Amino acid sequence: MKSKLKVAAIAVAMASPAMAANFVNMENPLYQPRTNEVYSKTAVGYMIKKTDDTEAQQAWDHANTWESPIWRIYQDLGYGITDRLAVYGQVGYTNNPGQDRAGLHAGRIGVNYRALADESNLVWDVYADAHLGGLSKMTGTFHGPVTMGMNGFKYDGYGTGQYGMYVGTRIGHTWDALTAAAYLEFGHMFRNDNTEITLELPGMLAGAAAAYFPDGIKGKAVADLYGFTDWVVGAKALYQVDDTWSIGMGVARKHHAQHVVKTGKATVTNAVAPGPVPPFPPAETVNAQVAQGIANMFSGITFGDSFTEYPIQLLIANQLTENVQVTLYGEYTFDKGDYGSQNTTDFKLETGVRLNVWF
Repeated sequence: MKSKLKVAAIAVAMASPAMAANFVNMENPLYQPRTNEVYSKTAVGYMIKKTDDTEAQQAWDHANTWESPIWRIYQDLGYGITDRLAVYGQVGYTNNPGQDRAGLHAGRIGVNYRALADESNLVWDVYADAHLGGLSKMTGTFHGPVTMGMNGFKYDGYGTGQYGMYVGTRIGHTWDALTAAAYLEFGHMFRNDNTEITLELPGMLAGAAAAYFPDGIKGKAVADLYGFTDWVVGAKALYQVDDTWSIGMGVARKHHAQHVVKTGKATVTNAVAPGPVPPFPPAETVNAQVAQGIANMFSGITFGDSFTEYPIQLLIANQLTENVQVTLYGEYTFDKGDYGSQNTTDFKLETGVRLNVWF
C-alpha cells in the first residue's frame, strides 16, 4: 500500500510542473500567443452614463441626461505565427437604444512583434494596426450652427467613416506573481468623405424666401473630413493570486482630436414653389442656391469635439481550465472635452464579463 502511495505522489509531482507549463493567463498585460496558438476574447458590457452640459449637448436638449442601458460588445482574435510574432483582430460594437445611437466603436487588424524577451523577464513589443473605421459611414443629423462650429450636429453612430492606422509600443516586466506593463500608441485617420448627414434646419430663412421652406430646410449633406491623430498612454498590472485567481488594474490617458471639414456638399429636397409670380425664381434655382450656401457653411467648419478621457479599470479573473478563463471587469472614466463634444460625461461606468479561450 505504501508503495502505491509513493508512486501516486511521484506521478502528481511530475504532473504539476506540466500543468504549470501549459497554464496561460490571457489577462496578463504581456500575453502573447505562442507558435500556432489561437486565442479568442469575447466580452459583453453594460454602461451607464450622465452627459455633461457642453454646447453640443445643449443644442439638442440633451445636457445633464442619464443614458442607460448602453450595451457594449467586444471580440478579439489572435494567432501566433511564432513565439515572437502574432497577428490579431479587434472589433467593438455599441448600442445606445435610448438615444438611437449605435455602431462600431472599434475595428482593428494588426501585427505584434516581441522585439525583446530576455531571461530577466523584461519584455518589449512593437505593433502596428490598420483601423477599419471606413467600413461604416459617419452618420448624423445637422440642426444648424449654434454659436460656433457644428454644435447642432447629432451623431447617430460612433465612427467618422475614416480608415487609418495605429503604431505603438509596450514594455513590461514580471516579478514572480506580479506583471506590469506600460504602453504608448498613436492613431492617424486618413482624410475621407464617407459621411451621410441628414439636414434638419428650421428657421434658416426669413421674409418672402421662407415661403419656399415653410417646414425648414431638409436634405442631405456630405462632409469631406481632414485626417487627424489620436494618442493613448497607459499602464496595466496583474497579480497572480494562485493558479486559479488573478486580479488586475489599468489606467490610461486617451486624447481624441477634433474633426475639421475640408469641403462640404449638400442637396435640398423640400423647396416649395409659390408659383411663377415675380420676383420669385423657380424652386430648382432656390434649391441649388440654398444647397450651395449650406455646402459653403460646411466647408472649413470645425466640430470643436476634441476630448480627453482617463479610464480606470479593475478586473478579477478565474481560470476555469488550462485554456478557458472568465473575467469580471469594471471601468470608470473621467473625461473633459471641447464645446462640441458629445462624448464627455459627468459620470460614466461600464461593467461586464469576458470569456477568454486559447487553443
